[in-house]
Amino acid sequence: MGEQAAGQQVEHGRSAHGYGAELTTRQFAVLILAIALGTLLEWYDFFAYSQLNAYLTQVFFPSGDPAVTQLSFWGVYAVGFISRPIGALGFGHLGDTKGRRICLLISVTMMAVPTVLIGCLPTFAHAGLAAPILLALLRAIQGLAMGGEFGCAMVYLHEIAPAKAKGIVGSLGFASAMVGCMLGVLVVVIMEAIFTPAQMLHFGWRIPFLLSSVSAAAAVALRLHMPEPHEFTQERQQVIRHNLQRIASRRAASFMPSSASAASTDTAGSFRVQALGL
Repeated sequence: MGEQAAGQQVEHGRSAHGYGAELTTRQFAVLILAIALGTLLEWYDFFAYSQLNAYLTQVFFPSGDPAVTQLSFWGVYAVGFISRPIGALGFGHLGDTKGRRICLLISVTMMAVPTVLIGCLPTFAHAGLAAPILLALLRAIQGLAMGGEFGCAMVYLHEIAPAKAKGIVGSLGFASAMVGCMLGVLVVVIMEAIFTPAQMLHFGWRIPFLLSSVSAAAAVALRLHMPEPHEFTQERQQVIRHNLQRIASRRAASFMPSSASAASTDTAGSFRVQALGL
């Protein structure tokens, strides 16, 4: 009766506003903003890094051979792409088992913290080989986060969207990614217009990474109280019930042979007693 009442309440909530969770229109808009900011942040960082090529190569990879310098820079850039599939698998499992909210919270935090730390890294002149190694490590963490964030964000948008608008709401995730790409390029262009090349080498290259802390803080704050979609919670309950039924059936199957064996033993014992005339 309790499950039936809960199911009726969910259906009533859906018919009231059409969303995939108990939300008002304002709350739904805030959720869209929370997802968009996180996705924007991730793609912003990837494009900002590539646009700062002229400065990061000198700061972290000051080799006398330009070819070695470029290969080192783009090699570290590729680390973020190589780790993406691993992040997608890991966060996909996390989202299915622990929930969409915790998955999206961890992914945006894992993206934001390394991005800000890149803006605080010591240069090759101050730390030697430790500087590019730390940069590569932070890029790998960003790749893990990006692999998990984008897929989970798209799934979440699809699940909370009204039935008649799942396509358009789901597309907002990709749209925010493209806005992040354009913003990454725009911020670097503005920095280059404000500062001289010498200033960019000295401190200007750090600013685009540090600026991401603003959108990151907003994204984390907005995602703290995200509700789980009804579609996800209902499917998880079905999986739990199925697993409980499977465990119960296995327990029953393992109990039956032992019961039959005990019964046959009792039967054999009584036969021996009767045969001996006892």
